[in-house]
Amino acid sequence: MTARSVFAADLEKVNNQIIKLGEAAINALADAVGALAMRNTELAKSVIEHDLVIDRIELDINNQAFLLMARQQPVATDLRRLVTALKIASDLERMGDNAKNIAQTALKLRSDSPLALHPSILKMERKAIEMAKLAIKAFTNEDAALAMQFCVMDDEIDSSYETIVQELFAEQILDEGELQHALHMAFCARYIERFADHVTNIAEAVVFLVKGENCQLN
Repeated sequence: MTARSVFAADLEKVNNQIIKLGEAAINALADAVGALAMRNTELAKSVIEHDLVIDRIELDINNQAFLLMARQQPVATDLRRLVTALKIASDLERMGDNAKNIAQTALKLRSDSPLALHPSILKMERKAIEMAKLAIKAFTNEDAALAMQFCVMDDEIDSSYETIVQELFAEQILDEGELQHALHMAFCARYIERFADHVTNIAEAVVFLVKGENCQLN
């Protein structure tokens, strides 16, 4: 194999790891919100434990990318691909952290509490997962046009977060239990909003990869 074909094969391995990391982060958010909605402590604990797997995948991507830089000394587009891989891996790991934070919040909720999950949190979760899947698709296909659409989607998530907070604290809180529940819901909405921010960062990285230009979609 030529040096070029070896580099291409190794780069493909890095890209496949990024896709694997993206799927893990998406699954973590879905399970974390599921644990929150169902007051499922076992599922919440599983999300927290699986975050170590997400951390290991990111570390593996970092090691592979830095090794390629040292061995191949890539320039131009090839170097941009490796820099982008490192940036995206970091954002995906942070997305996993936000899912873990939601799972940790789920463990704090009383299983016998009559207070329900704010319904808009489920809508935010679905939108954030849709964004994450599209971001992985944009990365896989090196589709800058798709990545540029994330500005509008991120605005929708931000608007939902603001609405949730306003609704949670619009009425007078009567007791400490209701106040704690409202705070937990607000924090979880914030974690989803941050998850979506990192997805938008990935879209920005895709634009950089394809066009070599920095842009601000968030």
